[in-house]
Amino acid sequence: MKEYKVGQVLFLIGEKTTKVMPIQIVEEVIRTTLAGKEKTYTVLMPDQKKTKVDINEVNGRIFNSYSDVRNFMIKNASAAIDKMISNARKIATIAFQVEEVEEVEEVEETINSIANNVESVQKNKEQSIIKIDLGGGQLANVSTNDLDKLTNVSAK
Repeated sequence: MKEYKVGQVLFLIGEKTTKVMPIQIVEEVIRTTLAGKEKTYTVLMPDQKKTKVDINEVNGRIFNSYSDVRNFMIKNASAAIDKMISNARKIATIAFQVEEVEEVEEVEETINSIANNVESVQKNKEQSIIKIDLGGGQLANVSTNDLDKLTNVSAK
């Protein structure tokens, strides 16, 4: 069992709800038996009755800090979103007999954008290498010959 301090506020996500509830450690109980020492905690619930419950009887997941709860919830939300998108892609592939449409369209738009901007970026027409600013201080070198090949492929 984790160690807590009396007075410490923890955060509970219940098993049946995604609600985050603060709980407070109000008692540390150490039992000494023939089998040895056992430590448990009593928590105070934030209800009107000020219910006190053994921490082992609390149904849900307990976190030590706001940031731990936040990170857990974001990770779970991202995983759920990724799963929904993956399922939608599979359905689109089967139902509409298409492949990854979104990615193909994005690549074609990028290629067309680069091709349209070659005139304004390329000052020396004899140079076969174009420097493209990718942002964040990163530059990419693109050969005009490769660019011509790409625009011909995307036009097909």
